[in-house]
Amino acid sequence: MTERPAAHLPFPPDFDRVLRAQDWEGLRKRLYAIAKWRKLSSFQASEIVDAVIVDCCDPNASPWNPNVEPDLVRHALRVLGNRLSDERRKDLVRSDPRNVAVVSELTAPPATPDQLLEDVEKRARDDRVIELTRAHLSGGVDAQVFDLSLDGIDGAAEQATRLQLPIDDIRRARKRVKYAIRAAIDDEASLWTNASDLLKIS
Repeated sequence: MTERPAAHLPFPPDFDRVLRAQDWEGLRKRLYAIAKWRKLSSFQASEIVDAVIVDCCDPNASPWNPNVEPDLVRHALRVLGNRLSDERRKDLVRSDPRNVAVVSELTAPPATPDQLLEDVEKRARDDRVIELTRAHLSGGVDAQVFDLSLDGIDGAAEQATRLQLPIDDIRRARKRVKYAIRAAIDDEASLWTNASDLLKIS
């Protein structure tokens, strides 16, 4: 006759009575001391110990079966070890810089209407400065250098390689682009000043 694996042995018929007879308070104190020794806070230790005790009694979790492991303490220590390992893995995941950034983004407070309006206005001003800058440029190399900068290709050497031009030509174009941007910013400031004056008219 094939011997039944220990893990599949049935629970005792009077299992409820066996559970009630255990020294759960004493077990809890031992588990709590171990959890605290693992550098958990008092709240974390209490929470994880309570979860271990529930698991030991829950048929769908990690129930203690006296027919498999007669020593409740030994069984509870294994369950606690598994719980602590899970917590360590979660801490590693939570502390991963990539996950920290995602959590920070997801839990950021929602923007207020004023903040949303400010963002929209800033994007509109940026777009106007870009268009005004283009208007100040003569086209050709200057416009190409400006477009490359907007695309994030802002190094003189890389721009020279992309446009297949001498780097001195690129440097001169970059100076003209800077002047055009300053002029565009001044134009934008003037537009806002004029708009503010108009708003004062009642």
